[in-house]
Amino acid sequence: MFQSITTSCSRRHKNEAAATLATVWAASDSRAAIARSESVSDADTRRQVIAHIGTTWGAIEPVAALEWLNSLPPAQSTDGVTGALYSWAGTDLGGMQDWISQSAAGSLTDLARQSLGDVLTATNQPDAMSLALGMSSEIARNEALARYFREWRKTDDASAQDWLQTNWNSLPATAQTQLTAVQGKAVMPK
Repeated sequence: MFQSITTSCSRRHKNEAAATLATVWAASDSRAAIARSESVSDADTRRQVIAHIGTTWGAIEPVAALEWLNSLPPAQSTDGVTGALYSWAGTDLGGMQDWISQSAAGSLTDLARQSLGDVLTATNQPDAMSLALGMSSEIARNEALARYFREWRKTDDASAQDWLQTNWNSLPATAQTQLTAVQGKAVMPK
């Protein structure tokens, strides 16, 4: 049992160290970090390294980071894609909005809309709701709308209710159902 615990702790520390190194390296030389990631043999460590490179590079050169990440198997790149999109949303709202408006509908664009919407919920809930409404996946759209509406109600319930009333007739029926469920729950203001 002690051997199992020691091995588990060693692997975790190794993964953390590799991920930290990847973050630092990606900030200064993304191509070298990518080359190094290819030599990582442990699958879990490689996935974490890729995620950290993607997250860091996403704040610097998001389109290049996404192109690289999308060239990898999803089992390796999913966390990196998410990190890259959230980094991009946090550092270049306008650039990400332009990219979204020029991109074809699909799961990557939906994830970009969600990333940007999550960032905007702190400052611009109507735009976050609009981003959610543009998602191609009905499930992702409804979940994002419900989450953003719930958060909006916590900070400014009157404005959230006004938005809902104004937009009700243009909302898809499944979104209306989801928002009705959120509407029926009490919220605790922030």
